[in-house]
Amino acid sequence: MDIQAYEDFLQIIDSIAGSEMSFRYEVETERGYQIVKSAINEAKELGGFGERRIALENLLDILSEVGLFLSIEQINIADRAFGNFKNKNEEILINYYKNYLVKIQM
Repeated sequence: MDIQAYEDFLQIIDSIAGSEMSFRYEVETERGYQIVKSAINEAKELGGFGERRIALENLLDILSEVGLFLSIEQINIADRAFGNFKNKNEEILINYYKNYLVKIQM
């Protein structure tokens, strides 16, 4: 696991949560914001106990459930944070994001 990429990804998601977020699914913006902030806080707490891989997997899972769009660069940072995949679910989450939740820049 790349700890610097993990920290960078958390910081990116935290900054997105403070600005305008776009969701794939019909989620009330305030509710989506609360879900994302809660997921970030949980990831920080788990990361503080050394459980960064679980924290990152849980965070991506929650972000995909609400359909938070991310840029391909942001997804690649999460991918780097995982490093070599240890389980299939991590790979599935990254691939799901790359296939369905890439924010199109206009």
